[in-house]
Amino acid sequence: MKSKMVYVDGIHCQHCKDDIFDVLMTLNEVDFVEFKEGYIEIILNDDLDDSIINEIIENCGNYKVIKVE
Repeated sequence: MKSKMVYVDGIHCQHCKDDIFDVLMTLNEVDFVEFKEGYIEIILNDDLDDSIINEIIENCGNYKVIKVE
């Protein structure tokens, strides 16, 4: 298993987290999404390009992906 840390600006409430969680969990490569202090940890079962993560999160609402590690 591989994980990615995604730093996102614009997450202010549980509703924001729920929206992002729901859309990321639709991806076959994603096993789990966990919100940590200051970033989102995405647990992957297969490779997933950072640009796809960026696009999905930013299209989910008024969010800006700062970086993906």
